[in-house]
Amino acid sequence: ANVDVLFSNIVDILHFHDSQFLSEISDCCTRPSSIGSVFLKWKCEFDNYIKYMADRDSANFLLESDEIKTFFKDLGRRSSCPQNDITHLLKKPIDRLRMYQLLLRGVLRYAARAGEDCSDVQDAITMLIAIEKAVENCKLLPLL
Repeated sequence: ANVDVLFSNIVDILHFHDSQFLSEISDCCTRPSSIGSVFLKWKCEFDNYIKYMADRDSANFLLESDEIKTFFKDLGRRSSCPQNDITHLLKKPIDRLRMYQLLLRGVLRYAARAGEDCSDVQDAITMLIAIEKAVENCKLLPLL
């Protein structure tokens, strides 16, 4: 049960990025304004971030427990990974989502200056912002 709390659906997110999204996003290097449509195409996969991000508070609480700290400390001794690496690694999907927003905002700025159609890029930014708002709503629901 602790494993499910700690890692949530990170495997789904990683699989999506490795098997589908990375190759398509790489193709956008030659046509940056097409990047928005790639994000929008995979909206359902990006919705996996909602569960992952909503579960982070519980995971962070668990990471602070003595049992989990001891486990990762022992694991760190047996491997070359420091104990705090797990916290850093579990934060990466959240950081990635924010980096995508920054990337898309940059593309939007330059594509607009070039007179290109930016509607998909703007819609992709809106989609990513909506994911963060959905996470906030998930956290507020239990309080009602």
